Amino acid sequence: MLDYLQMKKLLGILVLSFLWCNIGFAKIKIPIAVHILEMNEPNGWTTITSKSDVVEDFKRANEIWAKAGVIFIIKEINFPKANTKILRSKKLKNYSKGLKKTKNRDDAIRYIVNKKNNKIRGEILYSLTNHKKNRNKKALNIYYLPQLLTISCGLTELTFDKQAFKKNLVYIIMPHQENDFMKHINSNCRERHATLSHELGHLFGMKHPKIPKKNKVKKEANLMEYGESFSDQDIIEIKKFILKNYKKIIN
Repeated sequence: MLDYLQMKKLLGILVLSFLWCNIGFAKIKIPIAVHILEMNEPNGWTTITSKSDVVEDFKRANEIWAKAGVIFIIKEINFPKANTKILRSKKLKNYSKGLKKTKNRDDAIRYIVNKKNNKIRGEILYSLTNHKKNRNKKALNIYYLPQLLTISCGLTELTFDKQAFKKNLVYIIMPHQENDFMKHINSNCRERHATLSHELGHLFGMKHPKIPKKNKVKKEANLMEYGESFSDQDIIEIKKFILKNYKKIIN
């Protein structure tokens, strides 16, 4: 006969199996709150994103994520005021000065991922988005800016809190267009919906895969590289991650 602990373990397996069966047949609906930050500042910091831009981005992102059994539902699109004081700060001035000294894309990436510079960038964006005030605790939060401070086509801010996913502290920042520095070093982005889909992958724990350069076909197909596809293992891990971290917000 099974003892108490064995029965408890078996029950847990049965419950989890039931959940997996349901998820396998029905798409997981993820609520989304979009914040188009209002600003009217010089040097490319003027709001240009519209609601229709956002709707189109998510329409096309959903076409990609449907392959993984996930659908994003926009619950709100609002226009909060950005904290533009940070754009005139000494912190941003020094950060931008250092970035402009870089000579090419690889040099710029090394500057950005430097631990100190990465922290400064995060602090600037957190202040600009005013995330603590603007975030919707019952949805995943996406911010749209006219441009970014770096050579990135999109950013997922994971914060330094170990419970960031469960507390829903993570968020995505999408630029409407490439900044002048990116154009200067010939760094181009994919279409915005493709970048958005990639960044949403990061919110579900996906990382850039270590695919050898010689495997060009696989590299170009994978969502976390240059493509729009998921492996069977990706889909399993995504659903497992959602159940573990986003149970409070999924429908």
